Amino acid sequence: MIIRTEIMHLLTAIFTFTIIVVASNELAKVFQKLKLPLITGFIIIGVIAGPALLKMIPSDSLERLKFIDDVALAFIAFAAGNEMFMEELKGKLRRIGIMTASLIVITFLVSFFLLLFISERVPFMAQQPYAYKVGISLLISTIFVARSPASAIAIINELRAKGPFTQTALGVIILKEILVIILFTIIFSISVNLINDIPFDVKKVVLVFVELLVSVGLGYLYCKILKRLFSLKINATVEAFIFLIIGWSLFGLSHFVEHWSAEHFNIRFHIEALLAGIVASFRLTNNTKYRLHLENLIHKIGPFVYVAFFTKVGADIELSVLVSYWQIAVYLFLIRILALIVASVTGSLIIGDKLKNVLMSWTPYITQAGVSLGLITIVASYFPQFGVEFETILIAVVILSLFVGPPLMKRALIAAGEAHQKGQYQYDGTRDVIIFGLENISINLAHTLQQQNWKVKIVTCEENERFFEGSEKDLRSIEVVRMKELNLEFMKKLNMKAADAVVLLMSDYNNYRAAELIYEHFGTPTIVVRVEDFEQMSKFKKFDARVVEPRTAMVSLLENFVRSPYATSLLIGEDEDKEVADIEVLSPEIHGKALREIRLPLGVLVISITRGSESILTHGYTRLRLHDIVTVLGTPEQIEQTRVKLQF
Repeated sequence: MIIRTEIMHLLTAIFTFTIIVVASNELAKVFQKLKLPLITGFIIIGVIAGPALLKMIPSDSLERLKFIDDVALAFIAFAAGNEMFMEELKGKLRRIGIMTASLIVITFLVSFFLLLFISERVPFMAQQPYAYKVGISLLISTIFVARSPASAIAIINELRAKGPFTQTALGVIILKEILVIILFTIIFSISVNLINDIPFDVKKVVLVFVELLVSVGLGYLYCKILKRLFSLKINATVEAFIFLIIGWSLFGLSHFVEHWSAEHFNIRFHIEALLAGIVASFRLTNNTKYRLHLENLIHKIGPFVYVAFFTKVGADIELSVLVSYWQIAVYLFLIRILALIVASVTGSLIIGDKLKNVLMSWTPYITQAGVSLGLITIVASYFPQFGVEFETILIAVVILSLFVGPPLMKRALIAAGEAHQKGQYQYDGTRDVIIFGLENISINLAHTLQQQNWKVKIVTCEENERFFEGSEKDLRSIEVVRMKELNLEFMKKLNMKAADAVVLLMSDYNNYRAAELIYEHFGTPTIVVRVEDFEQMSKFKKFDARVVEPRTAMVSLLENFVRSPYATSLLIGEDEDKEVADIEVLSPEIHGKALREIRLPLGVLVISITRGSESILTHGYTRLRLHDIVTVLGTPEQIEQTRVKLQF
């Protein structure tokens, strides 16, 4: 009877929480419109729905829902390991290695000593023995080292950033994820002894390293389990469910071993489930054929896991504690910022960065998210004597980083000259197109677009004035503007900000000048360029222009219809959600790699590769070279991510 009642309570808690999670997923989009990360919205919705305010999630329900933490933490570990694709780090290891070592060691040490210095001001450290303070300071310092790869990648994609500053920051952020878990495993074991006042014993040190080895070994075992799962041909939903259960079992096994060893051998043998999960997915990513399979699975179920986890994290926050100790949260946040500045400036000076980059080097490492919150949750659960205060204050520090970090990273990338931002575009309710160049094709195009309710403007210049004189009859319904000089002032008078599309039919030189002005100052979403010289095509790619080379355009279209009717039907616009783009390979790290070795965004279709005047049929073993033109099909977001990958 008691078991049946408990099951009913659990099912009720799950049902209620599911409804709140669905609502959280929608309501959090309001915060996204305010330029805040989605997870900030999830946490805030969780606070509102939790015991602190509306009590839609009672405290006893939160206890029953603790399994969500384990499922989400295992998923976060798998996702972190999947980010560590070693092929992408080759050629950058010296810079990345120095910066990573500096950020881990110096951030940890500076944070540790500053935390000890203010320990009397921290509520769960004040009036405690010195060893107790040391243990907690070690834990917080480890959490301060963690960073969020997802937010960094999002900002880099948004700004189309590329260059040494961007390369180093992204490599460091990804590499730190696996190293901080190893560091946490060691520090956690040491802190348990210090906080619980267990005397130092050499056997304890040996035990820590044995725990690390067992955790790594367990990761190898779970890699084999995941390989077996992915080799089965089963329903995608069933596979995702089993994948999450496998992750949950990691933490279940860790809890079981810890309690069993304490009961039978009077020692707590702690398997670090996070480390095991990262090792499993790291091996799966780098040593098996299932890298894309794992990435696809993480991509599909990630949003569901994150909204549930971060909403619960918000519900766990004790609002009264946060209100009472918000000043401490600010102090801790400032300590972390100071530690990051010292660490990153030191690393930048060692690798010989420019002074401007040295001064900004700390800004990409502020934002924290999944891994940091996971570590906070683990500590709070293990130490109930101070867990609530610890979790609430440290989550406040993470939230502060989510507010402050992304804007600072954006400013740094722009200041470093590595951001290539597009101008601001806003749809005004009418579809406007401006065609530069007056000739038969532009007139025919103008009439065709007018029939489809486009408002058309043709700009004529000196190079086609003679043609204009004989075309008055064909231009009666079209607005024609004479251009004396191609500059920003003329573009503004032309009301370029209202244009939804631009077609450039001038000389290659004037087309380039116009495309540059339009992209950077007006952000017109569609720029179509006709080039005269095939060699000039790549110049327009950085403006997201769609380039047409008249001599080969028709041949290529017919060829693609013969080879791939479906892809070509998408190319000519039958699927409104997809676009086709040509991307030039500019990244030295991509040179010589086969397509199967490159982590392209999920859903992107590589249609062809153009090398010189030769069009190459692609397959997984096709190797890319610098300055190849890769034609891809995908959504605008997928195409932008591919562009960053090939040109980064």
